[in-house]
Amino acid sequence: MEAVFEFAPVGAAFDGEMAKRMDSLFLPKYSGKRDEIPTLPFAFEKKEGQPLKPPEPIIRYRRWNEKETALIQFSQSLCAFNALKPYTHFVDYLPEMENLFQLYTGETKAKKTLFLGQRYINIAQLPSIDEPPSDYFTVFPRIDLVVKGPQPFSMTLQVDTLPGEKRGRVTLSIVYRGNDGLKPVYILDLYAQTENFPPIPFTWESVSLWQKEAHQPIETAFNAVLTEKGKKLFGWEEESQ
Repeated sequence: MEAVFEFAPVGAAFDGEMAKRMDSLFLPKYSGKRDEIPTLPFAFEKKEGQPLKPPEPIIRYRRWNEKETALIQFSQSLCAFNALKPYTHFVDYLPEMENLFQLYTGETKAKKTLFLGQRYINIAQLPSIDEPPSDYFTVFPRIDLVVKGPQPFSMTLQVDTLPGEKRGRVTLSIVYRGNDGLKPVYILDLYAQTENFPPIPFTWESVSLWQKEAHQPIETAFNAVLTEKGKKLFGWEEESQ
């Protein structure tokens, strides 16, 4: 499993020099693999009466720790913490998430965010091509099998979550990625996200509370789409999240 905590800062003061300062703050812990990739901003404005120009790419800086069990990403438009394999428990990563949030907002002076997000990416192999995917997934397209083995498919479900002022959504995707030998490989991708410009104070206390509350709809979605056999296959343990 891989887990991602992220937000999309608005109004962050960020440039090449800022990236260097951020790097120095995260050393020596994030001194492993590193790269910079050009990305497009999440949103940009169109001015009245003017043609829409393609936005300029934004450099996203990605820094791994030496064991490659964690990754941080930061740019003018995104800040994210990735918990990589071997994933343990959500609470184990809270100190790192808080450190990233406090350092980023402290340096860039970002006062609000376009959204908050929490994502879980799960990869699992079915034991055999002879077992139907419906043994593991409660939601599965009814396809008449012309040939033996699983049929390629992908499915995305979206539900509302987090009532009241913190309303958002959870998107769950199931994707068949082919076979590894005779074992079909599936990816389950769960993503909880706030509405745009959430009415939540942009402080760690409020942001971390949203992150904790987002677990419930994620668990609900995961439990709804997996059979008991599927939960065992994906190693899903509600209490560990």
